[in-house]
Amino acid sequence: MSEAAIPLLQAAVAALRAGRDAEAIGPLERALSMGLSPELAPRARSLMAQALTGLGRLGEAQEQVDAAIRQARALGDREGLGQLRQLSGRIRAAAAARREAARRAAGTAATPLRELLDPQAPPLEQAMVLIRKADAELDAGRAAAGSFLARRALELASAGEGGDRERVYALLALARAAPQRAEELLSRALAIADEANNQAMITAVARAAKAAGVAFAPREF
Repeated sequence: MSEAAIPLLQAAVAALRAGRDAEAIGPLERALSMGLSPELAPRARSLMAQALTGLGRLGEAQEQVDAAIRQARALGDREGLGQLRQLSGRIRAAAAARREAARRAAGTAATPLRELLDPQAPPLEQAMVLIRKADAELDAGRAAAGSFLARRALELASAGEGGDRERVYALLALARAAPQRAEELLSRALAIADEANNQAMITAVARAAKAAGVAFAPREF
């Protein structure tokens, strides 16, 4: 059984290396269903934890790595155990960061816009405030409010020069608010980021595309 699973594990590794986390899930599920040897099982669960982490499914990722740790401990694999504990630490840190981001977003969503926005501030500064508020509204499940604020931010960012960052993040917020238009909006954001040759923005678009299930050609990232 374990020998038959090796090509599946290799396919999962290739998908993870290419940043295609979702593609790794199927092969790993099939491999784990085969009844892997004690040596391969922790490795498969480690890969599954990495794929789930990339997809933002942190609770499931923690369950997989916890199971892998138990298996590695039973096997007496000290080196593998150390690596798994490092992976567990990264997952826990990501979960903590998500909780903190959610706490901040809840505070922003609960704060009236008039208390956040300085009408005398430069347009691009106002645009970033609107984007943060839009993201907070989207996190709270208020898509219409988030979309309105993101559109206003995009207008401000597009009115003058130097608003590439603000336009990209406004488009990312709009893509969250309107999933049916995500590919179009993310393509626009990618074009701006590419033109600016800004790796941070390109990475942000890549992450948003992954979250939205939108596939771009690998060369674009």
